[in-house]
Amino acid sequence: MLYLAEVQKQRSFGLGSSRAELKLLACQRGENNWSAVTGDEVIPAEDANNFKDGALVLVDLNNNKHVQRIQDAARQLVSILQDFSRLQDKFKTQQEEIEQWKESLTYQSQELNRREMEMEAQREQLEQLEEEFERLDQQRQEVDSAREESERLRSELEQSQAEINQTREQLQHQMQQLEERLAGLQAAPSLSDEHSQQLQSLLAQLSTPVTLDALQSQLQQSTERLEAGHSTLQHHWQQLQEKQTSAEQLQHQVDETRDSLQTQWQQWYNSQDALTQTQSQLHTQQAQLTAKLELSQSWQSQIQSRQTLLEQLEKLAAQFDDINSVGVIVNVSALEAMPINQLQQEVEKLQQEWDRWFRMVKEQEDELKYKREEIEELQQKLTHSTDGERSRLEGELTDEHDAYEMLNRTLGGQRRTLREREANLIRHQAVLLKRQGVPANAQTDGPVNFDRVLSSLNTQHQEQQQKLQDLEAEISQIQTTIQQTEETVNQQTNEQQQKRQQLEAEEHSWREQHQAVSQLWGGVNSYQQMLQPIQDHWNELKQQIETTTTEFNQLHQTRQEQSQQIEQLQQIVSNLMSA
Repeated sequence: MLYLAEVQKQRSFGLGSSRAELKLLACQRGENNWSAVTGDEVIPAEDANNFKDGALVLVDLNNNKHVQRIQDAARQLVSILQDFSRLQDKFKTQQEEIEQWKESLTYQSQELNRREMEMEAQREQLEQLEEEFERLDQQRQEVDSAREESERLRSELEQSQAEINQTREQLQHQMQQLEERLAGLQAAPSLSDEHSQQLQSLLAQLSTPVTLDALQSQLQQSTERLEAGHSTLQHHWQQLQEKQTSAEQLQHQVDETRDSLQTQWQQWYNSQDALTQTQSQLHTQQAQLTAKLELSQSWQSQIQSRQTLLEQLEKLAAQFDDINSVGVIVNVSALEAMPINQLQQEVEKLQQEWDRWFRMVKEQEDELKYKREEIEELQQKLTHSTDGERSRLEGELTDEHDAYEMLNRTLGGQRRTLREREANLIRHQAVLLKRQGVPANAQTDGPVNFDRVLSSLNTQHQEQQQKLQDLEAEISQIQTTIQQTEETVNQQTNEQQQKRQQLEAEEHSWREQHQAVSQLWGGVNSYQQMLQPIQDHWNELKQQIETTTTEFNQLHQTRQEQSQQIEQLQQIVSNLMSA
């Protein structure tokens, strides 16, 4: 099983031996699943001597808690931390997506409620249209009844006209006979009894009036029915006018809504163009910020390098001060007389010796640093130790202090030797550089003006820092501007999305209203197409009734004239018979 453990070492200076142990911290239960180990479980591990005290390692233990494999845990921990960081980023992203989903669901719920209200209104409108169509169908039936009534009136009028024509023909025939008789009477000198009886019979026959009351009553009824039908037809025309007015009002509203939608869409497109320009401006600002950040990182790197160079120069100046204080006697004349190749070999030899001493001193300084860290750790453990551990830790701390002091005293002599060798090397190098023709200001055989160099570098360092501060202020201003622009872009984007959805919903509602108005206009046109032929038919009937009435009046007048003529004939016949 895989464990995360801490290396713990027990050392004794000068004894040449150490003992390493592993303190188990956590146990792997599954992939990316670790649980802490309760208690202070420590197991011995000789392989842990290859690791520093306090190092974190991954150790594979068998069932008997024997070490099978041990490796550094740095890479694994970095990988775990990276996975954890990625999981956090993913969780944060998912949280943001969840918030966006919540907002989207809220908006969709509001939109659904609004659409439900619109659908309810449209359903009521459709119900009204259905009722309107039912009324139209009922009116169509009434119009059909009126058409049938007009056809029946037409038949009655045609029959009345036929009867009037027949009566007129009878009267004309009788008038013709009467005229013939009158002509005969005027030609005869006197009337015989036979002629007198025939004439009396004919006058009696002509005196019998033609019955026109039934025809007049029928004509009166037809006129009344025509007027009633015309009133009904006018009522339908009035309803048609009302429907047409309502359709025109709705059409006007639909046209206004269409114009308003066109204007709003144009405004939306203009706002979208402005949003696109703002987004382009944001991309430009972001690109400018990226360039400024890269420049800032470059300047920070330069400042850091210059700072490191200043520290190295200050250290070098201190070393030169130490070297100048070391009393190293060099026979410069002998070095100047020495062949240059031999002098160069002597310098290389001194360089190799100095390198060897430097490495040895460096190892001792690292060991001294390690001892100092162990002393600090023991002091911390002693602070938090129990009474049973205190005596052991105090003994170990005393041993470590003694070893540290012994090593420090030994290292002091080695440092002095290193400085002497370094001073000797520098003197030889100065003579060699002088003989090689190196310019005087680059030679190291005389005092080096570190103050002037350090002053110049400090001045450049301060100027660079001031430029960096100005650049960081500019970057901060650009970041503020970008943040404001992003907020503006996000707000405008949300507003544009909401406005687009609102316009699409309004356009959908307008299309439904337009369709409803079209259907209403279709009903109005159909109603008008039904009424117009009936109106034309009723106009023809009215004309026929007026013509028939005129003819009936003429017939009635003719009948009166005939009665007068008959009375005159009877008078003439009476006079003739008396004569």
